[in-house]
Amino acid sequence: MIRALDTNILLRLLTGDDADQARVARSIIDEDFIVTATVFIETAWVLRSRYGWNRTKLAQGLRMVIDLPHAVSVPDHAAWAIDRLEAGADFADMMHIATAAGATRFATFDQGVAKKAGAAAPLSIETLA
Repeated sequence: MIRALDTNILLRLLTGDDADQARVARSIIDEDFIVTATVFIETAWVLRSRYGWNRTKLAQGLRMVIDLPHAVSVPDHAAWAIDRLEAGADFADMMHIATAAGATRFATFDQGVAKKAGAAAPLSIETLA
């Protein structure tokens, strides 16, 4: 049995703000689990907007999740997106790029995305006028 974790599980794991739920979250990660891209994006948003986590703390927390031994499936290139977050990029934008499996280009009107994604982006960024 493999569980897909919801945002609230990651929030309890990372913040410990509810002791009972944090204990349950810690027990759940002792078994194989997956985290979807949408859950990573929502988790990052809540940690920044509600808990006031800065980029460094957020990157450390997200890396901890993807490095857990029972994380059997995390989004492709999640580590790259976390690195870009720490370097100043918008995490949601980087996750959109990171999870565009099968694409060769990422099209956007946002002129800053290519610069924030950097040369090591998993696919080329096409900025449209």
